[in-house]
Amino acid sequence: MQPHRLCIFGLIVFCILLGFTGCGSGSSASSTVGGNRRSVKPEDFGAVGNGVTDDTVALVRTVQSNQDIVFTTGKVYLVSGRITLNPGQKLNGNHATIKKAAQPAFITTSTTISNGTTTQITADTTPTEYSVGNSLVFSQGSQAQLNSQTNLSTSMSKIVSIQGNVITLDTPINQTFSGTTDVHISYSTLELKSGSGVADLIFDGNGANWSWARWECTQEIFDARDRECCARYDGIRPQRERRSYHWCLTYRY
Repeated sequence: MQPHRLCIFGLIVFCILLGFTGCGSGSSASSTVGGNRRSVKPEDFGAVGNGVTDDTVALVRTVQSNQDIVFTTGKVYLVSGRITLNPGQKLNGNHATIKKAAQPAFITTSTTISNGTTTQITADTTPTEYSVGNSLVFSQGSQAQLNSQTNLSTSMSKIVSIQGNVITLDTPINQTFSGTTDVHISYSTLELKSGSGVADLIFDGNGANWSWARWECTQEIFDARDRECCARYDGIRPQRERRSYHWCLTYRY
């Protein structure tokens, strides 16, 4: 091979390798998928995946990379709050498991709550097991049937601050309550946005360690586009839960 051709060949190989490794890009991406679209692993952002360590923060950071995500086969990613994919973002579960953390005990509040207005409550006891970022649901009375709600809020407002017994939320509660109201931590495990998708992922609802749940706010997959159903969820297998007929989601009771 002529020297100049050898140089050109070497330059081409170098460019190809550069494209696959992402050298100089500052990215923690794991691989390249489809042109410039890259995929990342939760471990790139600090996830442990042992089913004991809370991986919520690491998974949120993974999503914030705005790259497609590939879980590691056999790992169990423990979450204590909702993970929301970006529009168009894909998650390959790679036959890993995403598991809900044990549900903290419910607390009560005597704060009068107005629908669409109240964003701050005072807990009747110190909410020691609650923390910023938790999603809260409010209820009074039993919720005996799937299709029946009894004084139930489903807004899943997130805690933005806790000062003593005072809890401040990011959005108003979508129900009116007076007297004593039960306060629960509850959330959908995975939220899909327009064009996003998930495949080959096992959901472990950890039902033995959840004492309260409603399908409106405890389903494993929440399709943010609702009835338009544009998102894909293929090869999903619920674990220790019942699969519902409704929108191919999995619920816990």
